[in-house]
Amino acid sequence: MFPVIVSRVSLRHRQGTKDYHLLRLTAADGTSVVVNRWGKAEAWGQTKVDRYANSLDAERNYNSKLRQKENGGYERELTKLNTTVVDLDALKGALGAWWTVMGKTLVDMLGGGISKVSDDAFAAEPEPEVTVADRVAANPDWGLF
Repeated sequence: MFPVIVSRVSLRHRQGTKDYHLLRLTAADGTSVVVNRWGKAEAWGQTKVDRYANSLDAERNYNSKLRQKENGGYERELTKLNTTVVDLDALKGALGAWWTVMGKTLVDMLGGGISKVSDDAFAAEPEPEVTVADRVAANPDWGLF
């Protein structure tokens, strides 16, 4: 399975109410997975996952969807193209929040021998406790009506 090439793009609609995210993973054997995720801004939303036997079809789908969204009023917020990861820990870091929600599914779809990996590898990182002081620091209007 490794190395895996990871490409991610996050887009926000120019009106600021909708997000669209694209993720492409390509394994060493050319097997690829393209994930489309969309919904209201800052929400997980809906997800569509497609598996491809070769990387060219996956790249074509990924680029086509990216052009369609950019022509439809979406602007890039985050772009991480062609990051090569060589082990499960690096993949976890490259996927970020995607790992917690979809990590096991994505590795299965790439044919990664997931049975050799413990479920602890897919456990969510504990969320740091957010205090009122943290919220006020992040938003001075917090708590005002």
